[in-house]
Amino acid sequence: MLGELKLNKQWDEQTILDNIRAGKQTGATYVFNQYGKRLLPFFERQFKLSHEEAEDALQETFIAFIKSVREDKFRREASLFTYLSKIGVNECLRIIKENSKPEGVLIDGVPIEEVPNPTDLIEALHNRLCVAKVLEEFEKNEENAAERLTALTFQFEDRSIKEIADEIGRKEGATKTFIFECKKKLRPYLRKCRNERN
Repeated sequence: MLGELKLNKQWDEQTILDNIRAGKQTGATYVFNQYGKRLLPFFERQFKLSHEEAEDALQETFIAFIKSVREDKFRREASLFTYLSKIGVNECLRIIKENSKPEGVLIDGVPIEEVPNPTDLIEALHNRLCVAKVLEEFEKNEENAAERLTALTFQFEDRSIKEIADEIGRKEGATKTFIFECKKKLRPYLRKCRNERN
């Protein structure tokens, strides 16, 4: 990752966005240094991506973020981290879909080498695809899906309720209730994966 950017300037969201819109790199570098270290392990852990896949997802996340800021598509309805997380989730889902070609298929007429234990591979692939599909469906159907997934992500990272509350802009009591409701809303979607396996 890039070295820490040490600046005397105070960075707030508006300053960062103005800097990126002006085509400067320092705002983007600051955001990368602030949030890249948190997103990378999340991508690896939650989406079971290799380190290289997670780095690709992180890179594509920041490219999409910078592009959306420069095209004035970032509406500031959520924090920068929430917005980056949403873009990152979509990038991880894209990578999983791209890498989900079943083994043993011909590509350009050339057979792919056989995998030593195809049953385990199919099971793992099914699980990854199912979770990716479920998260995508959740995001389409549920109100505030990005905020809900971000709150759950923070909890999976073992963040305190206070930290989560500060990040999503809610009081601690409301955050506890919100996380409980998020889990409750996500549970039926995840059950679909379990039911498909049985």
